[in-house]
Amino acid sequence: LEHHRDRLADDHQTASWLAGELTAVAGVGLLFPVETNMVFIRWEGGPDSQTVSQRLRDRGVLTLPGVGRTMRLVTH
Repeated sequence: LEHHRDRLADDHQTASWLAGELTAVAGVGLLFPVETNMVFIRWEGGPDSQTVSQRLRDRGVLTLPGVGRTMRLVTH
């Protein structure tokens, strides 16, 4: 919160957009309503969060894998 305070509203808007895009994918849902710049998701089937996180990291996207098929994404 010490930096980029003026962009925080943009980050929250981006998180809302991201949540909408992700939940449009079959089997993907939100763990919590999006109220900040954090999006918590879960999905059915497919690879676990460790695998997905590594695949995203290989493409330059950093995520925090959760347990099983859950993940936290933060926009900034």
